[in-house]
Amino acid sequence: MNAGEALPALNQAMLDADTLRQLFFDIEHAARLLAVSVKREGQQNAEFAPIPLAELCESLIVNSLVGAQLRYLHGGREWWDTLLATPIGTRLVRIDHGPHPERAAR
Repeated sequence: MNAGEALPALNQAMLDADTLRQLFFDIEHAARLLAVSVKREGQQNAEFAPIPLAELCESLIVNSLVGAQLRYLHGGREWWDTLLATPIGTRLVRIDHGPHPERAAR
């Protein structure tokens, strides 16, 4: 990032199990998934993984994963949702990376 560039828009929330399931449903049915990465207990870095969204969601709910990141397109924009399992729910950190190049070229 160069000096003077604005940081991407960032939002945060705590999600209960039902809200997390709704988020995954919405992404599966209304967005185009670009990548999924997961971080397991004891791993230093996350790894890209072809894991079904329903399985990923339940793994976060029962805290069998440390976290996950979903990168997807919705409304012509690229979004990155980082999900972190906590004892009181799942923490969501969402970043709007702006118009996706394939949409901006049109």
